[in-house]
Amino acid sequence: MLTGMRAMDMDTRITYVNPAFCAMTGFSETDLVGRTPPYPFWPTDRREENARLLQQELQGRSPSGGVEVKIQRKDGSLFDARVYVSPLVDTKGKQTGWMTSMTNITEAKRVRDQLTASHERFTTVLEGLDAAVSVLSV
Repeated sequence: MLTGMRAMDMDTRITYVNPAFCAMTGFSETDLVGRTPPYPFWPTDRREENARLLQQELQGRSPSGGVEVKIQRKDGSLFDARVYVSPLVDTKGKQTGWMTSMTNITEAKRVRDQLTASHERFTTVLEGLDAAVSVLSV
């Protein structure tokens, strides 16, 4: 699994993206470095939500398990990502910005959803068997 990395300054201006981040989003380093919110990989219909989540993360109120968001590739297609934001601190201990790691969780979510649906079907069958056994024993 590749991890996309993005660095932002204290004004949330992108200062760095690694090749994995570019590969995931379809945007080049040139497309991204220097950009401020709303970022080009934020889906138009989720800009307010993503801005709110970013502010929450910058205030240190993001969940320890990261935040799940939709990301829009340059070609317009979407994928599910888990994003973690951490303070970026220089050698003197001063915060200079934020570091974000991002992983594509689309396949993991698909498998999880399939397992959930399978479990629900299995539970329904078991409940049906229990009801049938009860009817037969009477």
